[in-house]
Amino acid sequence: MGDAVAINNRGDMLASGGGGWILWPGNGSAPITHTNPQYGATRPIDLDEDGTVLMAVRRISNGKVLGQNPSGDFNSWVWDTHSGQVTPLTPRGSVDLINQQGLLAGRNAESGFRPALWQGTTLLTNLPDAPGGTPWTVQVLGDDNTIAGASGPDRKYRWSCR
Repeated sequence: MGDAVAINNRGDMLASGGGGWILWPGNGSAPITHTNPQYGATRPIDLDEDGTVLMAVRRISNGKVLGQNPSGDFNSWVWDTHSGQVTPLTPRGSVDLINQQGLLAGRNAESGFRPALWQGTTLLTNLPDAPGGTPWTVQVLGDDNTIAGASGPDRKYRWSCR
């Protein structure tokens, strides 16, 4: 496999590569490998003392963890830490923001990467163009559903979702 990521005090060693990760237990037992073809490549970040592997994620809010496959396929997902369920976005997209109500903001991969909103993992809407029809990116998503973005260093915008 690929690059070493972490080693804990028990001697467990974690490495990444090949679209997943491998954990070599310090007690000499068989290595544990992980790949997830359903959600694409996963990237390990760290290893806890009990052997728990921390995966790459983007944000967390209200028990919902937002992640994106590092394979570049623009397939983000939400992990509900209460139920354990992992659900991909519909349609696929690249999301970076989540608020307390489960509203997600990012780009809809199936509409030319227009800024978009999802509730949970279901697409609500593509957001309108910035004034003048210029492309823009979502930068902030407030818990009151206010969205802030920009289309350049001097062009900042704010929307409110009702």
